[in-house]
Amino acid sequence: MQQPLNHQPDLTVIEETLKINSDIAVVYITHHETGTGLLNPIREIGRIVHKYHATFIVDTTSTYAMRPIDVERDEIDFCMASAQKGIMAMTGLSYIIGRKALIEESVNYPTRSYYCNLYLQYQYAKEYGEMHFTPPVQVIYAARQALKEYFEEGEMNKWARHQRVFQAIRSGLTNLGFQIYISQEEESGLVAAALYPQDANWNFELIHDYCYEHGFTIYPGKVENTGMFRLCALGAIDVLDIENFFKVFREALDRNDVAVPVKYDA
Repeated sequence: MQQPLNHQPDLTVIEETLKINSDIAVVYITHHETGTGLLNPIREIGRIVHKYHATFIVDTTSTYAMRPIDVERDEIDFCMASAQKGIMAMTGLSYIIGRKALIEESVNYPTRSYYCNLYLQYQYAKEYGEMHFTPPVQVIYAARQALKEYFEEGEMNKWARHQRVFQAIRSGLTNLGFQIYISQEEESGLVAAALYPQDANWNFELIHDYCYEHGFTIYPGKVENTGMFRLCALGAIDVLDIENFFKVFREALDRNDVAVPVKYDA
C-alpha cells in the first residue's frame, strides 16, 4: 500500500504487512526524507519490525551527527551515513554501524558481492587493522578532522544550533506567507520544503539565480507535479546566516514583482 509523501507512514499498515508476510526478513527506511523534510518515526517502526523478528535497517545519511540517534532505543540493527553530511567532511566515505553478531552471522550468507561484502570488510579490518581495499586517504583524514570538530562542538550543542537555524528558516518563510509542505508535528527540523506561491510572477529559476549571485543557494523540490523549493539547516551555519539570506530572498521577490505576503488560492 502506497503511503502519502507528506505524512509519516501508517504504522498499522506496516504491522499488518509484516503479520501476513512472515517471510519478510528486512525492513528498510529512510530516517529523514530530504526531498520534503519528513521525519519517519523509526523507533515506533523498529519496535514493530522486531516484534515480527525482522532486521531493521535505517538510512541515516541526513540525520546522523545532526539529530541525536540512539541505536538501541531507536531499535536500529544497521544504519549508514556519508561523511559529507552530518559530520561535514568530504564526499567519498560512507560508513555502516550495525550489530556485530548479525555481521558475523552473515559469513554463511551467499556471496553476492565481493567489493561491497560487509562481512569481508569487517573481517579484514578485524584481522589486519585496515580497509580491505585501497582507502581514500585524504577523505579519511578530512573525516578525522570533521569528527574532531564535531566532538568539540558537542552532540547536543550541534543539535541545538540546527534547531535554532531551522526555526529561523521556518519563521522567515511563514512571515513571507509561504506554506510549508510538512506539518510541524512530522517535520525533521532540518529541511523546510515551501510550496511555490500561486503568483504569475513567481519564477523559481530567477529567484534561485538572484540568491546564488548574492551567495546563497535554494534547492528545487523533488515531489512530482508539486512545485516547491527547499531550505536546509545543515552545515556550519547559524541564525545570522539565515537572517542575511532572507534579506537577499526578499530582494529577489521584490525585483521579480512577487507579492508579499505570497499568495495561494483558497
